[in-house]
Amino acid sequence: LCPRAAEVFELLCSGSLGSSYVNSSFYKVVSGNSMQAGAVDGIPTFEHDNYAIKHNVAGLVSMVNAGTGGSSGMSDSRFLIQLPDDAGFLDGRYEAFGRVSEGMDVVRQIERVRVSGTKNAPIDKVLIDKVGVLR
Repeated sequence: LCPRAAEVFELLCSGSLGSSYVNSSFYKVVSGNSMQAGAVDGIPTFEHDNYAIKHNVAGLVSMVNAGTGGSSGMSDSRFLIQLPDDAGFLDGRYEAFGRVSEGMDVVRQIERVRVSGTKNAPIDKVLIDKVGVLR
C-alpha cells in the first residue's frame, strides 16, 4: 500500500543507503499519543504514496512529515509509533505503512521515559543501537 515509505524504512534498517537508524534517537515522546524517532541526515524527502491505512491500532508505524504543521505530503527518514488504539487525528496527515509486531513492551517502556519542554524531548537519550531486516 505504501511502497516508498516501506522501501525507505527497510533501506534505513538494512544500512543499504550508507546510513541507517543506528545511533539515531527517539527525540519526542508524548505518552498516550506517539513517539518519534529516526532523524538521519542526508536522506532526501519523498512523496507519500497514500493515506489508505487508518490509525486505529496501537503500534502502527507511520512516516513523519518533512514539512511543518503535519500536512506537507512529504517524508524523510523520521517515523512515529502510535501509542493509543484510536489515533484518527493522524489520518490524512501521516502515512502509516507498518506495525510493531513484537516488542510493544519496549515501546511502552519508552513511552514512560521522563521528558522536558514543549517538544517532549526525553531527558535521558533513548538511542537505537541495532537495526536489521527480518525476512
